[in-house]
Amino acid sequence: MGASGVNPPVVERAFASHRRIALAVTAAALALAPVARNLDHGAQIAILAIGLLSTGVPHGAVDHARMAPALRRRLGRAWLPVFLSAYLALAAAVAALWLAAPVASLGLFLAMSAHHFGRGDADDGLGVVVHGSLPILAPCAAHPDAVSGLFATLTAADASSWHAALRDAQPVLALAAGALIALHLVRPRRHAGATLEVLAVAAAGAVLPPLVSFSIYFSVWHAPRHILLVAQELRPGPQLRSLAGFARNAMPMTLATAGLGAIAFFWLPPGEPPSDRLLQVVFVGLAALTVPHLVVTNLLRRPGLDVVGDGTQAAR
Repeated sequence: MGASGVNPPVVERAFASHRRIALAVTAAALALAPVARNLDHGAQIAILAIGLLSTGVPHGAVDHARMAPALRRRLGRAWLPVFLSAYLALAAAVAALWLAAPVASLGLFLAMSAHHFGRGDADDGLGVVVHGSLPILAPCAAHPDAVSGLFATLTAADASSWHAALRDAQPVLALAAGALIALHLVRPRRHAGATLEVLAVAAAGAVLPPLVSFSIYFSVWHAPRHILLVAQELRPGPQLRSLAGFARNAMPMTLATAGLGAIAFFWLPPGEPPSDRLLQVVFVGLAALTVPHLVVTNLLRRPGLDVVGDGTQAAR
């Protein structure tokens, strides 16, 4: 999970510290599960939105900074307008596709998210599948009724259809989640920290409401780890200085994303409950940003693509 051009021991120490903090946060959330289960729909969405604005959106808000050196060499001063135009056009196309074919778009979004989560949290094939799938499989297997309601809101479909589909699939989903955990536990040379992480994420998905468990995974586990790596990639050195530099790079795009989300919220038909509109804005917006973010991260994985200052090459 390292990247050339950064100091691996520094990154590994940061990852180890992050894992301890994320485990503590997850344990606290699990201890407060009875409280979480009593939160209304609006409160759960608010928790998700806060998490996204704190770490979720910022973790992809420096894509322009990561690509800047390579694009400057090719495009000169026009690099930023060209990059932003392409990024926003792709995001808009994803949002338009969701409006036109919401069910297919939701399936595609879940598949891409699992792939992205896995590639971001593990290095080997089995690890990618386990880490990428469990944050999605566990809530669907443990809370089919709640997840079917969320899917119905996101796809403007009949909730009973989603309810029947997820109820029928529940045994298969539970078996798949259990099999992935078992495969991880019996694999040779498994890392104890990774095992605790897998068990913590699976437990959160099984015990906490789906929106809360997704908030825990995405905003506490996945995004901060990406931030730690990219902060070192962009500005190697002491962790606090690297994170400060990351925050400066991420702030403009994070604020712009929040502004666009607010516009979208008020643009949607006012007849729907505010919590449903916010859910749609959050997940359709997340899907719209995920696709160009995936394009950038895949470009960054190309061998020999110098994308960061001082010859540093990006990995994730």
